[in-house]
Amino acid sequence: MQDGMKYVALFAAGTVSSMLLFFYGPQPLVQGGGEMVAIAENLVRDGAFSDPFITASTGPTAHVAPLYPAFLAALMKVFGTPASQQIGVLLTFFAMGLHASLLAAVSNLAFKDLRPGLYGAALSVILPAFRFMATWEAFWTANGLMLFCLGSHWLRRRTNSLRIAAVLGVFAGLLVLLNPATVLVSLPWIVFLIWRPGIPVRSRLAFLAGSLALAALTCLPWALRNRSTLGALVLKDNFGINLHASNNDCADSSMVPSLMSGCFQRNHPSHNPAEAMLLKQMGEVPYDAYRRATAVRWIRDHPSRFAWLTAKRIVAFWFPVPADPPHAYTVWLITGISFIGIVLLVRRRVPWLWFALSVTAVYPLTYYIVLSDVRYRYPILWISLLCAGYWMAEAAASIRRWVSRYRLHPGRATYQDD
Repeated sequence: MQDGMKYVALFAAGTVSSMLLFFYGPQPLVQGGGEMVAIAENLVRDGAFSDPFITASTGPTAHVAPLYPAFLAALMKVFGTPASQQIGVLLTFFAMGLHASLLAAVSNLAFKDLRPGLYGAALSVILPAFRFMATWEAFWTANGLMLFCLGSHWLRRRTNSLRIAAVLGVFAGLLVLLNPATVLVSLPWIVFLIWRPGIPVRSRLAFLAGSLALAALTCLPWALRNRSTLGALVLKDNFGINLHASNNDCADSSMVPSLMSGCFQRNHPSHNPAEAMLLKQMGEVPYDAYRRATAVRWIRDHPSRFAWLTAKRIVAFWFPVPADPPHAYTVWLITGISFIGIVLLVRRRVPWLWFALSVTAVYPLTYYIVLSDVRYRYPILWISLLCAGYWMAEAAASIRRWVSRYRLHPGRATYQDD
């Protein structure tokens, strides 16, 4: 009951903090979400998942994953477009509150201790770690991943392992339809979950295969739709577009400077009508492949420049370019403290750390070669917050022990045996 009240308090604190940030915080330089909103409006108006760019009508699309635009479209359908924006903002407040409370719950799962999650949540609530984004799915992705970890822990206590594998597979598939990069988190978690002493190898492989099969089946209708309308069995087809917009003669390492210089606008169909018309003529999948080839050719011709951009983007993923303060500086602080926490977790050989390290090693790889932006960090920032909270909890405990053993007196400090 006491823990439950802590979760409620964190939810309330996170919700209020996000409201204050929205009404009184700095406005982000990158508003974003335009493609998702455009698709949602087309779903409501025409019933078609199409036309993601404001520059031209380009037809059917798989430019973004389908789940969040469908969610926005449902809000528009039920409440109407003006009211749906307000409802979307309100739900984002709750999503940020849920993020804070889930940190404590996952902390209890990872460390059998609420304190790291409480400290990590307090860090994210007190400081403006997140840029407010009602038209992006980043908060929902982060919450979905934490719920996936919590749900799998609860389900594994049940006896039917194949049923558990099926439920986890469907959940993982839905997360992929929200953000395909989530597979780089859910898959390591499933491996971490089953790779425990005493479980036969055959059972481990059967569980993993069952989860992957159900995840694939969950995504199959969307992939088949893309095969039928776009000519390719894909889940999302914007990698080549983003790779080209990120690696060219005028490219910067980060999104905000690239927008301010106009380089991004010249190379992306969401801003350049000529690019959008070329996409329409070629078709979205061939255009994406064409731009991917263009980017690869530029990278091959400019290896030193590409290496320099990549190095800057690796740093910027963990320590975002401070073009959009104060969020970037808060992420700097969280990252720095989390590194100290990781050292402590390594020394204590906490098993959860190996899941965290595998995710932080693999998840950012695609973001190291495209324009960096602080929002790309949000889906896995909860891992850094837990690592930071782990060290903060230990530091607070050390201070309490020190205070309990040392008593300050006027002019001197004395040591008292317990």
